[in-house]
Amino acid sequence: MKDASESPSTGLTLLDSIKQKVSAYLKSSSDSSQNPSSGDVIYSDASESEATLLLNLNKLRSLTADELMVPRADIAAFKSDVKVDSVLNKVVKTRHTRYPVYKDTLDEVIGLVHVKDLLGFVQSNPTKAKKETTIAKVPGLMRDIPHISPSMRALDLLEEMRLKKAHMALVVDEYGGVDGLITIGDLLEEVVGELESSSPNSLEPVAVKNDDGTITADARVLLADICQMIQVDLCSEEEHDDIDTIGGFVFSLAGHMPSRGEIVKHEETGIEFEVTEVAPRRIKTITILAS
Repeated sequence: MKDASESPSTGLTLLDSIKQKVSAYLKSSSDSSQNPSSGDVIYSDASESEATLLLNLNKLRSLTADELMVPRADIAAFKSDVKVDSVLNKVVKTRHTRYPVYKDTLDEVIGLVHVKDLLGFVQSNPTKAKKETTIAKVPGLMRDIPHISPSMRALDLLEEMRLKKAHMALVVDEYGGVDGLITIGDLLEEVVGELESSSPNSLEPVAVKNDDGTITADARVLLADICQMIQVDLCSEEEHDDIDTIGGFVFSLAGHMPSRGEIVKHEETGIEFEVTEVAPRRIKTITILAS
């Protein structure tokens, strides 16, 4: 019996089939001015899943690094003189795998540290790790981190990161200042959709009522569920038809992509929404403040 991921006509896996069509698409895009319909031929020969990926890939061609990056204010990074135990404490809270390391300011990044390397050092050198050892003094811990221009095309960046086997890059302006950070995961999500964490806590979006009366909600929680929790109808029936989630509601209310820490007020009810966690072009977590 054939694998479910195989194409019924060729026996190719879905990944192989997509790779062929992506290669054909990239080749055709170089002379699209002479043959503007060449991409349509590729799409017409693709399955629904393949066509979706190709369309997303096409959108990626028009995006630049500064449109997808994590803003400077939201970068989780370590100063080079921070102690190993302090790093581990922050890792537990932020749960990233790679962190930029800087000297005095974020504009002086000297490399990045991978949690896997850090844990390897702690396991191999428990005595040194318990002492006041800084991450800058751990031999072989620091890795290089590419610096890119804000105007770099996302598709070019994806290819460069693949070739260099880089998972993270800093977006740096013409004066050497760090504007933001971008990961290969941010780029891939533009093509394949959101990559969910494997943590069991992330499987279902939840909203939790806190002791102080506020509500912390995943941005994917349904707007109708939030309205039921706070016993307030935040929008009309027509708006309910257009907006599904609380994240979409706050985005619509703000009129732009809010930054972390921004408070958006619903004038009709006086209820305030604090954006507590964001991803490139997407709200992740919201705190609904007590009215």
